Amino acid sequence: KNFRLERGVQFILRHEEEYGSVSRVTIGDNVTVQQNVSIHLKGKGEVVVENGVIFDYPVSFTLEDGESLHVEEGIIQEIRSLLEIHDSAADVVAQYKEFVRSREFQKAFLIRKLMDSFIQNEPDFSSLYKSAVWVRDQIQQVLRSELIQFLKEVLGISEVSITESHEGAYFWIRDQVVRKQGEELQLIVFDAHNDRDAHYARLNEGNWVSDVISEHLVAEQNYHWVSPRWLDPKFSGPNAESVEQVLQKLKGKGPVLVSIDFDYFSSSTLEHKPSWKEIQERVDEIVAAISTLVPNVRGVHLTSSKGYVHPEDIERIEQAFITSLAKKIADLASANG
Repeated sequence: KNFRLERGVQFILRHEEEYGSVSRVTIGDNVTVQQNVSIHLKGKGEVVVENGVIFDYPVSFTLEDGESLHVEEGIIQEIRSLLEIHDSAADVVAQYKEFVRSREFQKAFLIRKLMDSFIQNEPDFSSLYKSAVWVRDQIQQVLRSELIQFLKEVLGISEVSITESHEGAYFWIRDQVVRKQGEELQLIVFDAHNDRDAHYARLNEGNWVSDVISEHLVAEQNYHWVSPRWLDPKFSGPNAESVEQVLQKLKGKGPVLVSIDFDYFSSSTLEHKPSWKEIQERVDEIVAAISTLVPNVRGVHLTSSKGYVHPEDIERIEQAFITSLAKKIADLASANG
């Protein structure tokens, strides 16, 4: 009721239909559009504009397959005003952090999308653009910090590390993981590559596992490579294992280290572009696997593998881990009555 579009203003909603996907769009009562608004859904998605929302500033949102956008009354004005006030951009970061901690992921998602919109549409010399870029960088760090905290709190894992490149796992195992005299570490690597490429002379993301084994940090027979379901078997070869096989092998064994490369979910080099649903399902599978092996899991390492993963998927994967761990908290609370 009372959807008002002012003169000379456009409200554009585009939906790319793929594989028969269905999207849901809900616009509440007394919504007013005073500036251009563009919402682009790539595949399945959900857009909810609550009652009383006023679009008084031009915004554009792009939703990847499976993403949802909820716009509440006054939120765009509140965020924009904070960005335009000197030294108040930090308040936006604080809001984002609070939304993530309280598991209000829809509100956190809207803040990220607003930053993307301002960065895309504002001139790069404007204060709004500069503040949005700063906030976008900060909330990426907040997301990772919260992910580390969630892994420690929900799964009870003491050693957690996130690096940009996968050779960081070598230094993590060598320098940070606590090991007792005589114990044998088990290493599970979720990766689109086995990271044992003999062509590299120096340590890097393509051969770090070879260094871990050659330096006797992990025994050859204790290295378990889990390749993604979407990977062509000709690339994985006979040494790759499934999640189920690894869980069966390591039942009752420990301590276990888990290293997860984000190209397990998304790969720009091997041309795999996952949907949001696929990312969440694979993350849920890994979280369930780690939970099965607890308390024998000594540590978890993650790497974003910039340059090998579709860049927009990095944050989606991190968000999927937080969502999965939050669901586990809810399930535990429900089970305990």
